[in-house]
Amino acid sequence: SASSSGWSVDASGAVKLQFAAYAGSTPIQCGTAVAGLGSKSSGAQVQDLRFYISNVKLLKADGSSVALSLSATDNNYQGTDSVSLITLSQTGVGSCTAGASLNKLIQGTVPAGQYVGVSMTLGVPFSLNHLNSTDPATPAVLRSDVNPGMSWNWRGGRKFTKVELQSTDTGSPMTLLHLGSTGCVGDPANGVPSSSCT
Repeated sequence: SASSSGWSVDASGAVKLQFAAYAGSTPIQCGTAVAGLGSKSSGAQVQDLRFYISNVKLLKADGSSVALSLSATDNNYQGTDSVSLITLSQTGVGSCTAGASLNKLIQGTVPAGQYVGVSMTLGVPFSLNHLNSTDPATPAVLRSDVNPGMSWNWRGGRKFTKVELQSTDTGSPMTLLHLGSTGCVGDPANGVPSSSCT
């Protein structure tokens, strides 16, 4: 239950964090036309909008935090570090995918109590980022057969955020925004593990 001093988690410990995409005050999803983008006030439609969230913690009024223990799904991995993939829109064959294949929630549990905030990191923890995306031992949320298009094809690693927009202006191209680690030392594709990234 929510109040001005935060919210209470009951004895079940269940927590659901809901994500949504907006352009100003307008909710957007796959195929939603968005106008007024950039210096030329261009239009575009969202084709793909996915991002990794890691190490979610709920915050208490005394400044302490409690890690969210993630529910076991193909969109979550819980280990020393945790990571979830949020999928608000995903490019399918010929068009966007909508409905059940999307993941707009991070679900898990914490001890019952009063909480005042949430902290999380956008991206994949270094300890997980360079695992082989085709190895069955790699957590499902990081595998390319479960979540295609979220791995880099050079130097290993994941796209922390993937935003792809199709212009609604005649003759204009698709805009791609892919964020991830750079400056990585190592070459996982050739058997040399990454030791650091900038």
